[in-house]
Amino acid sequence: MRDAGLAHGCGRFSGCLSPAKAERRVYELTEAGQAELKAHAEDVQAFWDRFTAVQVAEASRHEVAFLMEDLENLSRTIWGGLREAIEKGDQEKIRTIRKVVENSQNEIRGIISGSK
Repeated sequence: MRDAGLAHGCGRFSGCLSPAKAERRVYELTEAGQAELKAHAEDVQAFWDRFTAVQVAEASRHEVAFLMEDLENLSRTIWGGLREAIEKGDQEKIRTIRKVVENSQNEIRGIISGSK
């Protein structure tokens, strides 16, 4: 963006940095960058809209909370169990677990799409 003239660096210790952020390099949009942002405002908004939180219906809150907890536990179980296999280079165990995860993903996709 800087090469295109759409942004410029503020530097590490200039007035546009708070003391807490003095360790980071900060950039600001130039007037051309502001104009480009305005010209693509819908695209930018569509990008950020993908990250907004999904509103959970009251009736589903407990199930969604349990599901999120189960997914976190599954991830910990997989990575905790794979740590040794990864260190030892146990390709068979890694491949087997990958296949189980892939099969689970496919089954879940089927449920979501309504084909199962």
